Amino acid sequence: MRDTGDFLPFEETDLARFEAMMDVNYMGTVRFCKAVYPSMKRAGAGHIVNVASIAGKIGTAKATGYAASKHAVLGFTNSLRQELRGSGIRISALNPGPIDTPFFDRADPGGTYKRNIKRFLMQPDTVAKALVRLLATGKAERDLPWVSAAGAKLIQLFPVLTAGVAARLLNKK
Repeated sequence: MRDTGDFLPFEETDLARFEAMMDVNYMGTVRFCKAVYPSMKRAGAGHIVNVASIAGKIGTAKATGYAASKHAVLGFTNSLRQELRGSGIRISALNPGPIDTPFFDRADPGGTYKRNIKRFLMQPDTVAKALVRLLATGKAERDLPWVSAAGAKLIQLFPVLTAGVAARLLNKK
C-alpha cells in the first residue's frame, strides 16, 4: 500500500510524498465516486460516505500533505453534494480525529504523537459505528470526537484568536 500520510516538516517532504498522499486520499475518493455513481444514477438513489479527517479542517505542523489531501476530499464532497442535490443520491463526509490503526506505524514510527494524543485516540469500531449512524441519519457531515468537532468550529470561526492556543494543543508530532 502506498503512503497516505507522513509526519514530516514541509521542507523535508519531497514532492513524491505529496503526490502519493493526494493520489491515495483524494484521487482514491474521486475514483470510488466515479465507480459507484453510474449505478446510483440509474437507480435514482444511493448514499456515498467519504471518509476525510478532522485534519481536513484543522491543519497541524508536520501534516501539510496529509491535511491538504483531506481538505481536498472535503472540498470534493461538499461540491459533489451540491451537484447531486435533487438526484436522490446523498453524499456525506465523516471526519474522524486520530484512530488507533497501523497508520501510525508509518507516520509516527517513534510513537511520539500517539503518546501525546493518547486520550483522544479513537478505536476503529467507534469510527465504524459513527459511519453507520451517518448512513442512517443521512446527515451531510459528522466530525468526531466531539472535542475535535468543537475545536474545528472554534478555529474556523476565530482563526486569529485561536491560532496560538491551537498550535499549543495540536502540534504534538
